Amino acid sequence: MIRGALLGIIWMTYCVCASFQQETTFVYNGFDQGDLSIHLQESAKILPKKDILQLTNATTTQMGRAFFEQPIVFKPSEPVSFSTHFVCALVRVGEVRGHGMAFFVSHSTDFKDAEPTRYFGLFNPSGSASTRVLAVELDIAKASDVQDINDNHVGIDVNSPKSLVAAPASYFSDKEGRKIGIELVSGEPIQVWVDYVGTRLNVSLAPLGNQKPSRPLLSSKSINLTEIVQGRRMFVGFSGSTGSSVVNQYVLGWSFSKSLASLQKIDISRLPKVPHPSIKNNYLSRVLDVLLGLLAFLVLGLVFWAYMYRRNLYAEFSSEDVERVLKVGLLCTNLAPDARPSMEQVVQYINGNVAMPEVWPDSPGIGVLTPMVFSPSQHSLPSLSLCSSSYNNSMFITHTVFHGSGR
Repeated sequence: MIRGALLGIIWMTYCVCASFQQETTFVYNGFDQGDLSIHLQESAKILPKKDILQLTNATTTQMGRAFFEQPIVFKPSEPVSFSTHFVCALVRVGEVRGHGMAFFVSHSTDFKDAEPTRYFGLFNPSGSASTRVLAVELDIAKASDVQDINDNHVGIDVNSPKSLVAAPASYFSDKEGRKIGIELVSGEPIQVWVDYVGTRLNVSLAPLGNQKPSRPLLSSKSINLTEIVQGRRMFVGFSGSTGSSVVNQYVLGWSFSKSLASLQKIDISRLPKVPHPSIKNNYLSRVLDVLLGLLAFLVLGLVFWAYMYRRNLYAEFSSEDVERVLKVGLLCTNLAPDARPSMEQVVQYINGNVAMPEVWPDSPGIGVLTPMVFSPSQHSLPSLSLCSSSYNNSMFITHTVFHGSGR
């Protein structure tokens, strides 16, 4: 009976050890929506049917974090070290670059003081952290207040968004024997390796399909992880924020282990595809907006001539009248549908019953307005043409004045 009890104790000990090992060494080749080992905070979610971890949604002032649910615990006899390999992608939502993301190790899952403006949802504008944290940032927005080197870099942060060390995003190509730049917000999958042994932290990058570079991009020799997290118990995960601009932050796969030797490989062939906005749909929507703007301008023309008829068709009219109509025309051809005035507003603008919004060269979505001075005595007729401005993707009006012979 004693022998049976001893065998039972040995079996239970084995199960506990195996369970502990499973909790501290894991690999995700995509993310199952029903997997309970990933703890999601704020806007973070696993996209249904896509098996992708998304940190923030496509709205401003959002932040999201995703943790491995179980804390990583090091026994007193164990060296505090870890290795992780993950595949991520940063995809533009609009023309603005947006904000990046970070892999982090923290002493808590409580980031109550973090604000969704900058700093990856880990820090606040004062530069402090609500929890003790080591972060590896993939930064695509240059912040002068924390002395960022550019808007496309990788940095190592300790309890502050100001990086201890940073470098432009790149990887060392063993085949070519040189560094090759990487655009972090290209929308393409990027591999990241973070290895911590002793007090040295190494960070490496490479495009999907490449082997781990033989030379790290960043290396810091003065990282004391137990001092940073104030103990031998810590959490690991990812964080991101959107602030006033938006970028989709995706994690496609993730492997983590307490040691480099036991780090499991990510199966690249099983990783989900990066979702991209439909270029076709965006193009058709843009064409439709232009056509609607032109239609609105034609309707405005009819209103303009009706207005002239009301004032007596061949009566003299002032340059202010023409300028007012042209400004209304610019408002009606705005590419943003919500910014176009209604027909009731158009009539009120034309009649001068309601003050028009100011129109300047840098007005969003309006374009360039050059006021045209019209003199009735010159019998001049303006020839209007619509052009597309590549500066702000808006419509603007140019004009040429033809001087007639008095007919």
